[in-house]
Amino acid sequence: MYKAEATTVVPADVGTVWSYISNYQNFDQFMSHVEKVTMLGDRTSEWRLRGPLGIPVTWKAVTTVMNPARELAWQSVEGSIKTQGHIRVEPEGEQTRIEVYVEYTPPGGAVGEAFASLFKNPQKMLEQDLENLRQIIASWPAHEAVPPDPEAELDASSDTDAPAPPTASSTPNPLESELVKKKDRSRLP
Repeated sequence: MYKAEATTVVPADVGTVWSYISNYQNFDQFMSHVEKVTMLGDRTSEWRLRGPLGIPVTWKAVTTVMNPARELAWQSVEGSIKTQGHIRVEPEGEQTRIEVYVEYTPPGGAVGEAFASLFKNPQKMLEQDLENLRQIIASWPAHEAVPPDPEAELDASSDTDAPAPPTASSTPNPLESELVKKKDRSRLP
């Protein structure tokens, strides 16, 4: 079993950070080995990583905790990789502290060896992924209360290729909205 834990502080408020990181489909923008994450339902996602020699590694995961603007946790349910982890966010002044914990157990055989070679140093890889995330968020305009709309026209003088931050008008995160609805329904008499 491999484990890694890392923390970073980013120059944005918790709500803005949460809007971005609670959407798994953004993970390929800052996680170097993630090729794509596809939402398959309310809580189920399919993860596709770039494996050694171009061979993709895939698995399905279910979101086990969705505490908006606080914590997101997941666990694999299908595939040859067993993984689980969580992301926690908390305000730190006008910034946000992001804590990430992941663990995974590769399968045996050739697939397991390939996966292990891909993640030789999971701690260093997670730290680099969080640095990528910090740089993306730091590239967003700090003076705007709501990040710019990613569908708005780009300024011709812009020289950044950084992913656009989330917006209040963005498509809602289906994972978060459905889990919140279920949580609210559970309080009904």
